[in-house]
Amino acid sequence: MKIVKLIGLGTLAFAINVAAVTAAFAHGGNRSLVHACINVVNKSARIVGPNESCRNIEMRRSWSITGPQGPQGPQGPQGIQGPPGPAASGGLIVKDSLGQVVGRWNYDYLMVRQVGADLLNFLVDSKGFRQGYVTVYYTTPDCTGPRYMYPFRSFGEFYETVLTSDGQTGYFASVDVQELAMRSYQQFVTGQPVSASGNCLPTFFTEKMGLVSTIDLLSLGTPPFTLE
Repeated sequence: MKIVKLIGLGTLAFAINVAAVTAAFAHGGNRSLVHACINVVNKSARIVGPNESCRNIEMRRSWSITGPQGPQGPQGPQGIQGPPGPAASGGLIVKDSLGQVVGRWNYDYLMVRQVGADLLNFLVDSKGFRQGYVTVYYTTPDCTGPRYMYPFRSFGEFYETVLTSDGQTGYFASVDVQELAMRSYQQFVTGQPVSASGNCLPTFFTEKMGLVSTIDLLSLGTPPFTLE
């Protein structure tokens, strides 16, 4: 009789142990998830492998390695002006109010002129040099130090495009370009000289850039302009 009781108790203990081991199941091998075992007593957690089992006093938990998408970042700076189109036929010449040749008409508000060693492209109309946005970049985070611009030559153009915000001083990238990491920029709107202090905005990109060169536009011709 005692032997039967002992056998019964042993069988019961074996069944309990099997149940405990069964409760400490593995995570299933999914390597796209982070797997952890949480202690149900002290709530401590430990990271385990995808095929590792939890202990009998732990419960398993898993979550995605990739978190939710973050909020949209701030809008970046205005992009560079697109390259000019093909040259117009007819060989038209742009002249100023004094009858002096300002440059050769290229195409749709664009005029080409040789200035020193630089072959430059200007945006002009009957009123003179067209004003628009001018954006300059810096390698520093606080808009200090040398100013840089996008060089149109790096896109395969024969000439560099001159931009102006006040119609008096033109700005373009120098011939020598180098790949630099930009950290901040300033954008000057129509009518605002680049010499003014503008808002300093953060940015971060690496690109071929050229030092800012300037040219006195009024020395090239006196508006208004005509096309002949």
